[in-house]
Amino acid sequence: TKTFTKKSEAQRWGRLTEADLQAGRLGSPLSHQHTLGEAISRFLEERPNYGGRWMFNSTKVKMLPWWSKNFGHLKLAELTPLAMVKLRDQLRSTPSPPRRKGGHRRRRSDATCNRYMSCLSTVFQCCVELWGWMEANPTRGIRRLKESIGRTRHLSEEEQERLLRFGEADSELRDLVLLALLTAARRGELSTLCWKHVDLTSGTVVFLQTKNNTPRTIPLCPEAVEMLRNRFRNRTRGKGEWVFPSPRADGPIDYISKRFRRVCDRAGIEDFRFHDLRHSAASALARAGVSERQMMEVLGHRTAQMTRRYSHLRPSELREAV
Repeated sequence: TKTFTKKSEAQRWGRLTEADLQAGRLGSPLSHQHTLGEAISRFLEERPNYGGRWMFNSTKVKMLPWWSKNFGHLKLAELTPLAMVKLRDQLRSTPSPPRRKGGHRRRRSDATCNRYMSCLSTVFQCCVELWGWMEANPTRGIRRLKESIGRTRHLSEEEQERLLRFGEADSELRDLVLLALLTAARRGELSTLCWKHVDLTSGTVVFLQTKNNTPRTIPLCPEAVEMLRNRFRNRTRGKGEWVFPSPRADGPIDYISKRFRRVCDRAGIEDFRFHDLRHSAASALARAGVSERQMMEVLGHRTAQMTRRYSHLRPSELREAV
């Protein structure tokens, strides 16, 4: 922007500036030569170590193709902060695809829009730092949308008993659920667990494929050790080193969500997901008076902010002090 005393001078400056922009004489010339679609394609092909592995997770990888499909034709030079705000608003107003065939299309939540913007920000950062296609990341400085408070659904003692009892029809899934309750591990950490990472002598398990890429060693309680020993004795030869192998192919356990939902329906447990087992385990730790630092180690949280979601369940230390 620039200010002039005469409109004719302002118009002349505007025409010259636009010509310089088109010719690449202002800013990064490459930003006028490459499109958003090209940047996303290069990012997915090279897979640079930016943003973590969640960018390429099967459930998250759909975000970048959405940007490429709808706005891939735009030049990188056109993606100013104001333009990014408008694109984000369009994202919010566009219903997401149905989760299953015949399902309803729902409006994207503010948290989902933030994840979409984070994906794109990672691509822009590669354009700035690795490829020299842009001079600045246009999503930096844009305020994130306010997200709702995360779910804190956890099982009651009676629900937990019913879940394990009705899960006996699918012994493979029942053992997976039991280990989730006893270790507070995530579904991906449990499904990809190998026998070489389980030490039944010392009673420990090492989760390598964690959300934050930091290996985590968890001690096992006697019930978990006994269950894993039974699985090791009864393991099927030729199924690789998976603790929970797939019954259909040589790989880890599959169709977890569908099988878990079926067991919950039989047990009469409503509004409960597999990840809520992690909340149930964390809530049990909090009710037992486990310290915040120890809970962080077990849950694999990098910051105490996530762990504090369960602090309201911990016995009040202030009351004891008083």
